[in-house]
Amino acid sequence: MSKQVIVSDWKQVFRYYSTWALAVLALVPDIYAALVAAGLFTGDDMPDAATWIIRGVAIMGIVSRFINQAKPQGLHPQVDPPQ
Repeated sequence: MSKQVIVSDWKQVFRYYSTWALAVLALVPDIYAALVAAGLFTGDDMPDAATWIIRGVAIMGIVSRFINQAKPQGLHPQVDPPQ
C-alpha cells in the first residue's frame, strides 16, 4: 500500500474553480481595504482577527486541494453476503 500524500494531478490544482474561489477569499481583506481607501466604502478597516481568520481558512482550503483524500482500500470491513 502506497502512502501517497499529494494528489497525482497536483499541477492541475490551479485550474479548479474552487482553488480560485479560495484565492479570492484570501484577498477579500485587501480588496475591502482598497475600497475603503478609494472612498467607495465609509468605515474602518476590517478587524485584524477577521482578516487572519479569512486568510487562514482560505489557505487551509487551498492546501487541502493538494492532499490526497482517497480512502485506502484496506480500511473497509469485509462484509459476508447473506446466504
